[in-house]
Formats: sequence, structure tokens, C-alpha cells
Amino acid sequence: MTSVLLGVDDGCELIVDGKSVHARDVLRPLRDDDDAVPLPLAAGDHIALLRLHQREGAYGPRGRIVDERFSRRWACAPLLRGVPESARDLSS
Repeated sequence: MTSVLLGVDDGCELIVDGKSVHARDVLRPLRDDDDAVPLPLAAGDHIALLRLHQREGAYGPRGRIVDERFSRRWACAPLLRGVPESARDLSS
């Protein structure tokens, strides 16, 4: 099973293929892997959107896609449609 591990200060919502699969909106510090979201996805392309709600101060959302052993899913890569080349490095 694929999971997304998120580290987001304050609020976030993960939307996959147009369906909200995770939402949490609380005042909190940034911590790695604070939210673990299981995603039973079929093989193939999926559209994911991460909405952020930042209350104050700097923020630095982090996320990673892992398998059931918490190993990085090497077959997964972001595809940023409509994003200028100069901004694509932000997804790595």
C-alpha cells in the first residue's frame, strides 16, 4: 500500500483524483511525517493537490511517498503541468 507522509505546520488538505483523502487544520509546528495518509491507488497516473493553510510565520511543507516498508516509491515522480521551468526545482 502506498502512503503519503506529510510534515506541514498548520493546516493541510490532500486531494487525490478530485477527492479529499485527508484534511487537518490545527495550529502546529512543522514536524516531519506528522500526518500519515494511506492511499490505496491503482497503478497509473493520479492527480494530487496539497492545499495549505498557513496562519503565521515561515512555513516549509514536506512530503514523501512511501510503500508499506516506508521505502521511497522510486516509480513516483511529480509532474508539474503549467508550472514554469524556473519553479520546478521546488518540487525536489
